[in-house]
Amino acid sequence: MPSGSVLSHNRTDPSFAPEFYRKAISLLILHYQLVRLAGIGKILTYGMFALFIAGCARSYALDYQPATDDIATFNEAVSQTFFIKQRGLSAVELVVESHDKEQAAEAFLYEHPGGRMVAQAPIRVPSSVGRQWVRIAWPQTVASSYRSLRLEIRPINDRVLRLGTGRPDSYVDGSLYVGNQPVNAQLTFRLVFSRFALLAEGMEWLWFMLQVLWWSVLVFVLPGWGLVAWIRTRDPEDLLNHWAARLCMAAGASIALYPLLYSWFDLLGLSLGIGVPWLAMGLGLASLCIRTIALWRDPGPQGLPPLTPFQLRSSADVAFLVVVGGLVITRLGPLSALQAPFWGDSVQHAFITQLMLDRGGLFNDWRPYADFLSFTHQFGFHANMAAYGSLRHLTGLEAVLEAGQILNVIGILALYPITVHVAGGNKWAGLAAMICGGLLSYMPAMYVNWGRYAQLSGQAALPVAMLLLWRLADARLWQIKPLMAAGAVLAGMALCYYRMPLFMAAFALLLLMLWIAPNWGWDIVRWQRGLASLLGAAALGALLTVPHFFRLYGSFLVGRAAASLQGAPQQWVWNDYQIWRSLPDYYPRWLQQWAGWAWLWSVVAAHRKAFLIGAWGLSLGALVALSLLQIPLMSELQNFAVVIAMYIPFSILCGWSAGWLLAWTARRYADPWARRIPKLAGAACLLAVLASLPRTRDILDEQYNMVTRPDRLAMDWIRENTPADARFFVPGYRVYGGRTVVGADAGWWIPLLAHRANSMPPQYALLERPADENQVTDLVNLIASLEGIPLSSPWATKLLCEQGYTHVFLGQKQGKVGFEVRQLYSEAQLAANPSLRPVYRQDRVRVYAVNPEFCADIEALFTPVRPPEVQ
Repeated sequence: MPSGSVLSHNRTDPSFAPEFYRKAISLLILHYQLVRLAGIGKILTYGMFALFIAGCARSYALDYQPATDDIATFNEAVSQTFFIKQRGLSAVELVVESHDKEQAAEAFLYEHPGGRMVAQAPIRVPSSVGRQWVRIAWPQTVASSYRSLRLEIRPINDRVLRLGTGRPDSYVDGSLYVGNQPVNAQLTFRLVFSRFALLAEGMEWLWFMLQVLWWSVLVFVLPGWGLVAWIRTRDPEDLLNHWAARLCMAAGASIALYPLLYSWFDLLGLSLGIGVPWLAMGLGLASLCIRTIALWRDPGPQGLPPLTPFQLRSSADVAFLVVVGGLVITRLGPLSALQAPFWGDSVQHAFITQLMLDRGGLFNDWRPYADFLSFTHQFGFHANMAAYGSLRHLTGLEAVLEAGQILNVIGILALYPITVHVAGGNKWAGLAAMICGGLLSYMPAMYVNWGRYAQLSGQAALPVAMLLLWRLADARLWQIKPLMAAGAVLAGMALCYYRMPLFMAAFALLLLMLWIAPNWGWDIVRWQRGLASLLGAAALGALLTVPHFFRLYGSFLVGRAAASLQGAPQQWVWNDYQIWRSLPDYYPRWLQQWAGWAWLWSVVAAHRKAFLIGAWGLSLGALVALSLLQIPLMSELQNFAVVIAMYIPFSILCGWSAGWLLAWTARRYADPWARRIPKLAGAACLLAVLASLPRTRDILDEQYNMVTRPDRLAMDWIRENTPADARFFVPGYRVYGGRTVVGADAGWWIPLLAHRANSMPPQYALLERPADENQVTDLVNLIASLEGIPLSSPWATKLLCEQGYTHVFLGQKQGKVGFEVRQLYSEAQLAANPSLRPVYRQDRVRVYAVNPEFCADIEALFTPVRPPEVQ
């Protein structure tokens, strides 16, 4: 697992783990008793209760910044700012080193910023030797939910205090102050909360989760369900006769439908805004109604199984709900810890989503957020976020944050139906795949750290498209409705992520060689009908993407596709394959070994479906090597994108093998033992969910966080205290061989959060047509120049003046966020430049104003030495 943990201020009390697992074992015993005595209904009630307990597990959170790297001596007032998510703050604990004299001080709690006193309490440290935690108990519980506060300690009678401190980056949502000046350190502190208040907060969180689930079902399930409902089946054993498989397929299909709607409405010149999700939901509901009426008129020999109300007919159905509940908790739980989505990809996702919300559809003008006049990039993910955000009345940032995690759940749900298909209808196989991919693997849960949502949206639709294509290959008759469904999902999948067609092409080729050819044999009629169905689905998919090709005409992406015809250098391919060495960082070794042995067992068991999935996973790793043969587009497929998508074949293989083992055991042993296997399997699913919850709480990695609470406070200040035409220079660095640039801290978000111009457009915008022909080149050259010229020099100031920057920003993370980041400038350089005037200094965030008089005088005084122009 990568280094780091869930935001350093959200760690759990050491006593939490034993208590958590003790409760888990107790609940398992209760589960067994309920199975014996009460049946399915009470099992479901118990499962919901267990998930609620897990959701409230953060009630035990105490440590915010427990790291102590030094003991500092203070004889004047010292303060620590912090941001609290939980309600009911009852005490603060500090690390104090005692000595031979009693230490006394007064503690004050203030709002930050603002300064209104919230609470006051005395501190008494008895004379002794050694370090200890000293508790400051407030007279009454403090209303602390989502509040920034400042703890001030004032020694009494000139006595000194020896307090524990940590590194500046050990806590990101505040800073240590000595006197009234922030310093590069943090106090060691822990926060103690009223458990009753935290229980009420847990109830609020549960209510929020239920709201999110309600809107998620409407937006991301209902439209696709109307599409999947028309895939008619007469086989009572068909997986589409079961509501769980239909729900999962409907979710993946819905993800594919929204980009198609936005694309075609844009071609027609329509910007429907909130009308798009309402239309999608309305069409889905109408389709379900028409399908229901059609089935009532012609139910077939098996009656109406596809559209009957949800029924929990087996332990597998209950276990499905428990696993989905665990997925929802692990994905939505971290939302309260985030000020904004993590890392650079999230910046462009939030900007594009906000523009789609502002314009009611696709756009060609990035203003007012950036001066670019085209949009040719993939937009499937953003279409889904815009649909969800418009209904929930969210900003682009909030939509990406909330719905991006919902998408992470859907990406796991999509594994269920295809695994059940591979396992011949075994529901336990699908559940095992969901547990492996969603709870036991680091992927795709870690996508939240990178903002890798575009790829995730494509992968949410990919297994559904694979299954629909597979079912077409198995059908003996021409079926227009499944063909149309497959074509629509293929098209939407391609619009979500441009690499998905390559993934799908590899699967289709192996499907033809390993499944279709052996099954169809020399049956010419079946070949004619089958190929007509498969090619028809592919042709329909290509036709539905036509509007996007109009947008791509003459774009940078087309130029890259043309360049891929030349192939890739051998050394580049070799270097790109080195990422496979880090596979254990993304997947546990035992999971990889389990999947490998399962694939080998598929050979022994002569299970061609499972073997096909394993072969597909291996083929994905070979695709980049095909660029050496100058096969078009293969050089665009990076191995990193393949590595982080390997959870799909891994999970399917592990799920199939688990289902095979359960089925073999049930056949091997006679009753009553065989009847207990489903109950034991359900208990194992519950145990896997409970056991994975503490680990998945730590999936967030702070090193990828750009926006902290002090940054959000600074954005509010900028919006209220700077002119509307202010332009901010923000930290950034060059990437991709110095050809382009990216931001390196919260300053990248200024146009979206503070509504002011900055120096660093979203990276996707840099691939578009700029309003000023030299805009991108000037920006890259400016960053290149400042990499060699310190910002404290007058030459650097002249460069800022020439391009019209009025302010310089340095965020809480000090311009140090990014892969192989190089800090462009430091606080010391800002303070040493006489032409820069400090106007904001809170925590570790700094805003300096450029003196316009200095700009006027410096024009004739200095001629900076510039590096060679970037082409």
